[in-house]
Amino acid sequence: MQSNIARSALTVAAFAACGLAQAQSSVTVYGIVSTDYVHATNTPTGKVNKIEPGRVNPARLGFKGSEDLGGGLSAVFNLESAIGPDTGAAGAPFWGRGANVGLSSSMLGTVTAGRHWNINDDMLGNFFVFGGFAVFNFTGFGFTSDLVNNSVKYVSPNLGGLTVEALVGAGEGSSTTPRTVEVGGVYAIGPVKAGLTYHEAKRVGLVNKLTSGGVAYSIGSVTVRGGYSSADNEYDDYSLVAGAYKAAAYDIGADFGFGPAAVSVDYVARDLKSSSNDSHFFRVLGKYNLSKRTQVNANVVAMKNKGTATESFYGLAAGAKSQNVFTLGLSHSF
Repeated sequence: MQSNIARSALTVAAFAACGLAQAQSSVTVYGIVSTDYVHATNTPTGKVNKIEPGRVNPARLGFKGSEDLGGGLSAVFNLESAIGPDTGAAGAPFWGRGANVGLSSSMLGTVTAGRHWNINDDMLGNFFVFGGFAVFNFTGFGFTSDLVNNSVKYVSPNLGGLTVEALVGAGEGSSTTPRTVEVGGVYAIGPVKAGLTYHEAKRVGLVNKLTSGGVAYSIGSVTVRGGYSSADNEYDDYSLVAGAYKAAAYDIGADFGFGPAAVSVDYVARDLKSSSNDSHFFRVLGKYNLSKRTQVNANVVAMKNKGTATESFYGLAAGAKSQNVFTLGLSHSF
């Protein structure tokens, strides 16, 4: 009798152990602490010299985790907050850089719900230079890298070099939060990478459409790339009237690696259709890794406006003015 009881207890313990082994979970705490020294000309208060949170590697604190549910399926989550090392302030909303939970399958892909970085942010960084001074600074092109509230996002597994994503943001009746739909894909084969994305958002009778794409070619430590984005802001009767506009933006750039150092050179332009009010900037970005986690970086950016264009990085108020920016930053990741 006692041996039967012992065998039963061992059987229950074995099943319990198998269940615990199957349901393995992990949580990772990660982040970046970064600051920049900034010098900028032609701001509303004249020249500016200040310390601000890093733009190349934005400061953040995040938690991400997964639980193995068996059969190649996992539960996943991500929470990420912006932080301001220059003042110690937290971002608003606190989890403003992402807050989502979902399921991930090694065969079928990942579906999450919450606040997400959009598909453009995932894909267009292959063709446009990002990191603070980029195409998303131009009016009408903020959605080349942005976050979407109340959204569901799907990311496919790698399908022979092709990755496909889709995102739907409900808007949930808000006059300021648009109903958003995005789809996109990136295909990589050998040294070539190409991608295409489409974004559409509707709010208060206004329809914002953004079609973007690019190509990149890598040879050793050198990558040559080009990105193009077309913005079409219309009223919901699809007529182009006062307050709406059509514009195009493009980035022609190259990245060079030199061991622990890297340099990116870019020409980024905005063309407002049927108008001479255009803008462009040149940017040189340098990075040097002091270690696996610590980096020094610097930007030299020269913005030029034509006609009555008022594009800027630091509050340029008047048209047809130039703005020059220099930054020197330090970042540490953990």
